[in-house]
Amino acid sequence: MNLQFLDLGFNSYLQMSDDISWISKLHSLKHIDLSYVPINDTHNLFQLLNLLPSLLHLSLNYCELGNSLIPRHAFQNMTSLVYLGLSLNFIHGPFIESFRNMTSIESLYLSENNFNSIPSWFTDLDKLTLLDLSNNGFHGRIPSYAFTNLSSLVHLDLSYNQLDSVSSLSFRNLEKFAYLDLSYNQFYDPVPEVFQNITSIESLYLSGNHFTLIPSWFCNFEKLTYLGLSSNDIHGPISEGFRNMTSIEFLDLSQNSLTSIPSWFVDLKTLVYLDLSLNQLTLKEYFLSSIINSMCRLKILDLSRNKLYIESMEHIEISKCISYDLQYLILGYNHINGHLPTWLEKLENLKYLDFTSNFLHGPIPLSIGKLSKLHGLYLSNNTF
Repeated sequence: MNLQFLDLGFNSYLQMSDDISWISKLHSLKHIDLSYVPINDTHNLFQLLNLLPSLLHLSLNYCELGNSLIPRHAFQNMTSLVYLGLSLNFIHGPFIESFRNMTSIESLYLSENNFNSIPSWFTDLDKLTLLDLSNNGFHGRIPSYAFTNLSSLVHLDLSYNQLDSVSSLSFRNLEKFAYLDLSYNQFYDPVPEVFQNITSIESLYLSGNHFTLIPSWFCNFEKLTYLGLSSNDIHGPISEGFRNMTSIEFLDLSQNSLTSIPSWFVDLKTLVYLDLSLNQLTLKEYFLSSIINSMCRLKILDLSRNKLYIESMEHIEISKCISYDLQYLILGYNHINGHLPTWLEKLENLKYLDFTSNFLHGPIPLSIGKLSKLHGLYLSNNTF
């Protein structure tokens, strides 16, 4: 048989036979996906997989593998493997030694396990472009040898661990590095300065740590398009470090303690997604008007759960550019007074409008009925 592609994934009720020796006879197999199939009773699985010379893609995510089913030399002969998924298997202990034989590996998904440390031989996997080590119980310092010289690495996910510091040598020679996720670890101030040398970075996620200040050198990230800093302890006004982010499209600063926004902030005209919810912002009408009218690419604006004191939304004028793109306008749990503004009808692509728990009163404009794309309208706990 010349079978090259075998996908049995997401068949959680599939009963795999104890004896799957037949798989070793499929010498042309390049792609195997057994994700979410319980194979904990299958004997000699890895011994048989090592007999497939053409295998390039192997997905064994959430297969109930555990420790006992993965022998030390499980991947000994898989030198041609390009993709390996072993996420959600709750594998404990040190990394499987035979990983280092996968010299062609490009994408390695190992999230939701419990490997206890990052081995020094990771640097031998020099073709790696994507590495997911999220939720693995790593703690302490990211060692200097960890990712050094992985010159092809583009995407690294270390979120949901217990990491608290980074060696100054940890991210050397990563010329193509574009995505780093360190969300939900235990980092405190200052933001590690080693990051400022990663000028190729496009997506940086640092949410769920304990940072209080954003350093001025953040302005060096000229290619940065996605920045997640939610659920930290950032306080005071928004940092000057954001000022020169001329490519930023996604900015999440929710659930911090920000009190004000500087006037130059409205010059971030590339923003598509802006979440400033759950802060201590005290914006007035004129500044909200500046945000809405200057950031003409905005599709999502969330300023809910702040301290916005707005006498009347009618005082805000809507520019032509924003009326086309804005899809989510979320202003709930503030101190917004007056009537619902008539200019809402100009937001022709609006899908979600939230003024929950404010002090709005008067009639609800019939013109809201013209918003043909509106799916969610939240006006509870006002005084209509």
